[in-house]
Amino acid sequence: MGSGWTFDRPWVMGLAPLLLVAWWWLARTPRPVWRYTGAYRFWTPAGKHDRGAARRRRWPQPFALWLALLALWGAWLGPQPPVRGAEPAWRVLVDESASMELPHESGSSRGAVALALWERERGARNFRYERWLDGRWVTMDAAPPWAPVSTPRARFDPPQAPDEPGVVWLTDDAPAGWQHGSWIAAGGQAVPGPVLLWGDEQWVASPGEPLRREPAPTQWVRLGSPETSSASQGVWPTEWQRLVALWAAERGLQVWEQDDAPQDGFVALELVVGPLEGPLESARVDGGGFRVQGQRPADGPTSAGAFALPASQAGGAVLAIEPGRLRLLWTAVEVQGDRALWARELAMACDAARMLPPSVIPESERAAARGGVHWGSPPVRDASHSPAPPWTPWLAILGALSIWIAWPAFRRTA
Repeated sequence: MGSGWTFDRPWVMGLAPLLLVAWWWLARTPRPVWRYTGAYRFWTPAGKHDRGAARRRRWPQPFALWLALLALWGAWLGPQPPVRGAEPAWRVLVDESASMELPHESGSSRGAVALALWERERGARNFRYERWLDGRWVTMDAAPPWAPVSTPRARFDPPQAPDEPGVVWLTDDAPAGWQHGSWIAAGGQAVPGPVLLWGDEQWVASPGEPLRREPAPTQWVRLGSPETSSASQGVWPTEWQRLVALWAAERGLQVWEQDDAPQDGFVALELVVGPLEGPLESARVDGGGFRVQGQRPADGPTSAGAFALPASQAGGAVLAIEPGRLRLLWTAVEVQGDRALWARELAMACDAARMLPPSVIPESERAAARGGVHWGSPPVRDASHSPAPPWTPWLAILGALSIWIAWPAFRRTA
């Protein structure tokens, strides 16, 4: 239920003194002068009777006009009584960082424990799940199952949720100092394991012990194969593949050029092409010191684009960055200008798309987490979306009818 009456034009409240002045002017009645003489004393009863009759005749005029002024004033205000609108939804912001997939001492993952707490605490609240994607919070159909880490995932960790009314932060480590938002945290003990990859070695952390080095699992980069790529789909240029191979060697990754997938180790990056369907058109992208020319689908975005962008924003770009994949969206590409700048941009795109083995999680994520449940302020109801009855037109009609009723009496007594 809303907090009270609202008005479309509250500044009209300043006209209230004018209504009082109008009421005084309309309600004033001429007072006769009474002088008693011996010759006219017998007229006194008749005069009193006539004076009352005159007042009764004049009463409908100021009453109707007062009602008209009041109704028109209310129509100008646009009053809206408190009404019940749709219950605002709680925003359940999901923490999809790597720590949510760590095992919990209860036997499941931290994320699964947090989700179970939310299912127990949410009650009949109206809510929606949101996830961090491409720099903003977007709605998702359901929370992830959060099985313990067994499959590779991208390390696009979200920022901490904002401390705002109506926000529920579904996480594993309780935030500190929140005043308005709510949070549900799974908690958990510190989990030992790999925290860093360095070449062909990984650094492993254990509570109370210094980091130790261990051999890392083999990490592969699958290059495009010109022999197995169709002409319609295009291929990664040989020079581009050579640069990716140099990037892989610098990062301690192995290059895989065969058609089938490697049987051991972990595929950290794969080079793919397309789809390139339909007619093609010539295009060019300026990379700030270098230019890339080539052909792209004619029915694609017409913007100039960029050299490399995340897949959800890759309209017009040459490369689309996906988790574990670098997708070439153009064919017959040619680089002009400063090739060193271009090589740096390509290496940065490889770093952004590269996936780490699922067991490698930063030490800050493996640390012990504080759990619990905290409820803050509920979501703020947006009054502008509350349905309002049509009071304004009815008050305007009432004012017009009042003037129509009062006008004949005003004409008779004027």
